[in-house]
Amino acid sequence: MKKENPANVIVVQAIERQKKMSIEIIERLAAAAQMRDEETGGHITRIGDYARMIARRLGMPEDYAEMIALAATMHDIGKIGIPDSILLKPARLTSQELDIIKTHPVIGERILSGSSYPLLQMAASIALTHHERWDGSGYPYGLAGEQIPLAGRIVMLADQYDALRSCRVYKPALDHATTCTILLRGDAVTRPEHFDPSILKMFRDIEPQFAEAFTVQGKLVLTAPGRTAALRPPALAPLCEGRAGRFAALV
Repeated sequence: MKKENPANVIVVQAIERQKKMSIEIIERLAAAAQMRDEETGGHITRIGDYARMIARRLGMPEDYAEMIALAATMHDIGKIGIPDSILLKPARLTSQELDIIKTHPVIGERILSGSSYPLLQMAASIALTHHERWDGSGYPYGLAGEQIPLAGRIVMLADQYDALRSCRVYKPALDHATTCTILLRGDAVTRPEHFDPSILKMFRDIEPQFAEAFTVQGKLVLTAPGRTAALRPPALAPLCEGRAGRFAALV
């Protein structure tokens, strides 16, 4: 039996350590942005899980599915550049403040752009386009249809699902069935036309998996004694009583 070259083993181990370090740096960067907002600690992980599910269902290669799962965790990194007085304001935002909030995709793209690594290139694209809508009514540039990169279209739906399911300063949490009804049929704010039809169809097929992922990650955030719990922002339960929409126009 041929023995493996010790030098090759060392190289492989070094590459694996580098990969793990890169992933951890990305996770910590995403967590840093997350802690500045009111969202729950599991949000960034769930967005990656949802994006992976959709990518697989669309028939994308597994390396694409794994890449988008990690890149999607940085979708809101641009919130680092939004003043706390606006980002953490426990009341309805003014129109001027909403305009400032809407700059976070551009800020995020600036933070992540310029890299030669495909993962960060995808993350920059997602950060910039995850609030664009299929019908052209999104922001920051009002892109429509396939002008929006596929990764951005995937994360847009994933983010919308999790936003509706989550308790925020400006709204109570919705159950899975209500959230699906809103995404698939629409309400006063969210319309089916906002989503890539093929991605919305995929969501209809796999929506039970979204419910499972939301529940599993919620339990992890509540029970994990390690890093996840340590990074979780302080609870804001007293504010989650369904106030008038602070970001109603954005969700």
